Amino acid sequence: MSTPFAAKAVTIGQLLDGNYALRVPVFQRDYAWTTNEAGQLLDDIIAALRIGEAGDDTEPSDYFIGAIVLLEATDAAVTAAEPKADAPRHHEIIDGLQRIVTLTILLSVARDLAAASPAIAKRAASAVAAKPDDDPKRAEPRLEVQEEIQPYFWSYIQRPAASAEMPDSDDVTTTEQCLLDVRELFIERLLDEPSHILDRLVTFLLDQCYCALITTHSIDRSHQIFSVLNDRGRPLGRSEILKAQILGAIPIDKRSHYSAIWRDLEKRMGGSLDGLLSQIRTIEGRTRNRIIQDIRTIVDQCGNPSAFIDNLLEPYGSILEAIQQIAAGQTPAPNSTADKLSPDARQLIVYLNWLGTSDWIAPLMLQWRVAQGDPAAVENFLKRLDRFAYSLRLLGVGADKRTARYQSILETMKAGELPEKGPPLDITRDEERLVIYNLRNIHARNQLTCKLLLLRLNDGLAGTPQRLDSTDLTVEHILPQKLPRKSLWRDWYPDGDERARCTQSLGNLALVPRGVNERARNLEFAQKKDIFFAHDDLPLITRDIADQATWQPGDVQDREARLFALLEQLWDITPSQSRNARQSASIATPRPRQDVVAAGQSAQPIPSETAGSSD
Repeated sequence: MSTPFAAKAVTIGQLLDGNYALRVPVFQRDYAWTTNEAGQLLDDIIAALRIGEAGDDTEPSDYFIGAIVLLEATDAAVTAAEPKADAPRHHEIIDGLQRIVTLTILLSVARDLAAASPAIAKRAASAVAAKPDDDPKRAEPRLEVQEEIQPYFWSYIQRPAASAEMPDSDDVTTTEQCLLDVRELFIERLLDEPSHILDRLVTFLLDQCYCALITTHSIDRSHQIFSVLNDRGRPLGRSEILKAQILGAIPIDKRSHYSAIWRDLEKRMGGSLDGLLSQIRTIEGRTRNRIIQDIRTIVDQCGNPSAFIDNLLEPYGSILEAIQQIAAGQTPAPNSTADKLSPDARQLIVYLNWLGTSDWIAPLMLQWRVAQGDPAAVENFLKRLDRFAYSLRLLGVGADKRTARYQSILETMKAGELPEKGPPLDITRDEERLVIYNLRNIHARNQLTCKLLLLRLNDGLAGTPQRLDSTDLTVEHILPQKLPRKSLWRDWYPDGDERARCTQSLGNLALVPRGVNERARNLEFAQKKDIFFAHDDLPLITRDIADQATWQPGDVQDREARLFALLEQLWDITPSQSRNARQSASIATPRPRQDVVAAGQSAQPIPSETAGSSD
């Protein structure tokens, strides 16, 4: 009677004796173990080997490598019977890839170092490849990794004497570098070991190291088994699990093609598709369940995995790649949609990236695709998106409400009903007035947001992006928050209410290096200027006070008016609202709304790790 799977204990020697032709399926992730994981595995094996070496004849204990899950590449039912030696069965590795590759590297190194023990070298070589030869076409590796990695794996690991070879070029992939690093670690660790230790290591590894081998002929069954097993390997990420499920469901004659697309996207996305899949999930409005379940639903809605890759994954992957390149300040590919965007439009993406959140990316990706790359349509959308995103930041909108606002934009866009002006992509009139109100004491509300705003204003004053290294810049109150008892500041600001308003005014804030801030602190204005302008690399928003002889209430108000006028140009804040806000500011000092302050504290802008003021 056939069974859905077979499970038994086998030695590593039995696993690699040729009865199982091990292959890495196209949907499996690449080899990723570093010298840390590989070194720990070797330490564990040697520790088990040396049990009983205290002078007696105690045999070393057995060592359990862990569970190995294989998918038999045949339609025949898997039984518990031993496969015949003359009829090896092809098996795909579902779980245990990192360990099997690492053990193959260890055996390959031991083979090359065991020159004094031909019999041991032959055993190790036989576990690596049948008919070992310099010609890879004649050899039969016991393990074959992904097609694009196998030539490297053969040349520098599996081929006889490969341990003595080094690549001619430093241009290697991350996977190739991991393979080489682990090989070099094993060479270093075993090179000075006495020959009898190396002999015992190979014998122990092949004869007394066991794994729990589970084989099945159903890919669904194999992944079910995988999902309930725990081993010492790195846990698969969400995108890796989805990769296995999606590519595994594609007909085998098309799997190689779509696997190549997936691997190319992984490379372009920095090694993982987690971010891309998350954005697709957001665009499609599937955010109620866990991401794996949501993506499965989206795949089903597309009709099949191939359609999902063709119609969603690959197109949106290209768009997200362009957005990420622009956000990182990289030069777009010639004649690409990103290249066709104006420098101002590309800079808006950089500014959005400063916010340190990803809410804005999904709407931009959708608009990019809906507009079919029309630069004018994308640029117009970006202007509105920039104003909307920064307004939410200045309003102190919390994460949950912010997510809901962006989701409303996506739903309206997909319904084809996004108006040219007004919500959901624009804030309301009441929110506009509250933005102006919050700007009156933005530093007290949120220091990080304040620094972000000053960086935007600095670029606005310069008329071009300044590319500042903002990590060391801090917000400085020109009129100090704490005044010495005897100070010219007190003569300039005798009224306490007026002093409080001016202290928190946008017109009283500047950006200076942290060390400058710490030296200036609560000094008189003239002394502060001497410290400030001893530095040639001050931001323009700070250098614009160089000609000020005094810093009295009128000076603060004039500078505030100039900065508000710049904000009107930047985000289309109407003059009437600005005037009303300035009039209200002369009546009472705005107090931070505690709920807004609390909601905004967790947001982190990209330009800096810290933004506090030390004065």
